[in-house]
Amino acid sequence: MVKLNNLLLIVFLISFVSLGFSSKTKVVNAIIIEQKELPFVINLNPNPEAPRKLEIKSSNISVPIKFGPIKDGSWEVFEDSASYAEGSSYLNDTKQNTIIFAHARKALFKNLSNTDIGDEITIYGDSNIYRYSIVRREKISPENVNALMQENGDFNVTLFTCEGTNDEYRLLIRAKLIDITEINENEEVTQIG
Repeated sequence: MVKLNNLLLIVFLISFVSLGFSSKTKVVNAIIIEQKELPFVINLNPNPEAPRKLEIKSSNISVPIKFGPIKDGSWEVFEDSASYAEGSSYLNDTKQNTIIFAHARKALFKNLSNTDIGDEITIYGDSNIYRYSIVRREKISPENVNALMQENGDFNVTLFTCEGTNDEYRLLIRAKLIDITEINENEEVTQIG
């Protein structure tokens, strides 16, 4: 992986922004991207594995995940799924940070605020199941853009959503990889690590 200088600065918008890109997709709680110096990476992995589904059984969360591309300077946020942030790492880049975000709504990340340190997060890729343990919870202001960055390999996944009466905060959930399980052709689960 090659670190990029002068790539992206992520700025959270405090209020909802509705920008229609199609009749099915809206961008809300947009994140504006500008050229600055931050530690995003280019993935040179020959077999990248993107997240497809996320489960946190302790908080009754089960959501599909779609790729959240940057369109018109904002990460795309979906009404019916979580978003996997363009520019963050793939699941099998275990020394980097995969960023997944969604609205704080009942069918999405509403119950994310009910998670605790030690709770397990399961993320399904195309060929593997990745299990993580929550190691940190943070409540930050939308302007705290550095909070999304990886810190010394302390975590592998960052989940975030809005929080507060008027969505004035962002809840970040940090998790560390604990296990990878391979999915074989018969949809049986085989332990790898």
